[in-house]
Amino acid sequence: MAVRTELETALHRLANHVECRLGDILNELLAESRIEAVHDICWNGTRFVESCRNVRDCKEKEGGDA
Repeated sequence: MAVRTELETALHRLANHVECRLGDILNELLAESRIEAVHDICWNGTRFVESCRNVRDCKEKEGGDA
């Protein structure tokens, strides 16, 4: 098993933290019936988490399209 660099570890922790907080925030928005906000935050939040993990795993696309 390969050892993660400091950057890879930081990206891993950031992605996990954002993912956990997204769950909390989405529940609060649903409780307030803010469905459109749920859609927007869910879409953009999951893209951000995926981007962090792609960069961590050196899978970002050429040209900054990650």
